[in-house]
Amino acid sequence: MKFSIVIPVRNGKKYIARAIDSVLIQSYTNYELIAVDNNSTDGTLDILKEYKDIKLLTFNEPDKKISFAVAEGCKVATGDYILFLDSDDYFEIDALEKLAKLIKDEDIICYSYNYVVDDSKRPIAIPKKEYVGTDAIHELLSKLYFDEHSFGTFKYLPIFRWVKACKLEKVQEFLDKYSSMNLDKYEDLVFTFEMVARSNVIRTYNIPLVNYFQVPLSNSKLIDNNAPYEELLNLRKTIKGYLFDFADRYNLNKEVFATVDFEISNNYLSKYIMSHGYKDSKRLFKKIQKDEDYKLQKNLCRAKKDSYKKKCYFICTKLNFFYPIYKRFKDKNKWWTQLWE
Repeated sequence: MKFSIVIPVRNGKKYIARAIDSVLIQSYTNYELIAVDNNSTDGTLDILKEYKDIKLLTFNEPDKKISFAVAEGCKVATGDYILFLDSDDYFEIDALEKLAKLIKDEDIICYSYNYVVDDSKRPIAIPKKEYVGTDAIHELLSKLYFDEHSFGTFKYLPIFRWVKACKLEKVQEFLDKYSSMNLDKYEDLVFTFEMVARSNVIRTYNIPLVNYFQVPLSNSKLIDNNAPYEELLNLRKTIKGYLFDFADRYNLNKEVFATVDFEISNNYLSKYIMSHGYKDSKRLFKKIQKDEDYKLQKNLCRAKKDSYKKKCYFICTKLNFFYPIYKRFKDKNKWWTQLWE
């Protein structure tokens, strides 16, 4: 069994060598490593060219985003299963060996991960489950969106692209659509929904094989400072349109996605805080507060008391992605709590 591992990167000079080395030291050797550099300007490409044992794709298209780079890497892959690694993350030792022993011919096999901040490493658990057959997959699709947005309490499987090994033949069925959406935010959601919908057998294992390295001001996790509110509106429109179209294609209840504007706004604002600090974030938050769609769907979220209260709790306490934000802002920035009033 051969693995294809795709690393999309733009301006990842600081950590890209660690990501690549974590693949090259694997004891399991039946793999290919594909690095896709799109318009790096910080010396990343010079580092990539030093490695002779990787396939290197280079593009100079600054308007193309992560979904484009991921799709281009998948198009040249030749393995049975495809895996992904972000440029600032890295595999555990013997990750591929452990993964090869788990695979039984699933369409998707999902594994857990470690959340790394500075020198601390915290495992993020997912339940061991299997979904077999059309009915089970359809039920999973109806729950998947809320699983991602329950912030660290995965009941089903994480949305993240980089905690899955997927059959390459299934991935290739939706690459053109995925690439054309040209996303660098929520592209994991689109990838996972499309892949799950095409699967017949999915299994999840609570075995951490990858380390998610949380870097404040990380290039891959920042929001562009240009017209942030307009960017947010465009993002909400794109993702809502996609999810509603997806619901039509697979006969899902659109009410599952009723609070998508609210979810995306809060997620976006949290990332914006990380990259732009208190003053700019406060200005953006005030704009979001006046947004009619946001207020409407905030009320919808409130109506679902269980869901809403859990979101409040996890975003302020044991949230795996945004915990560093909470820790940094909880004492001196009282306005943050207004988001959940």
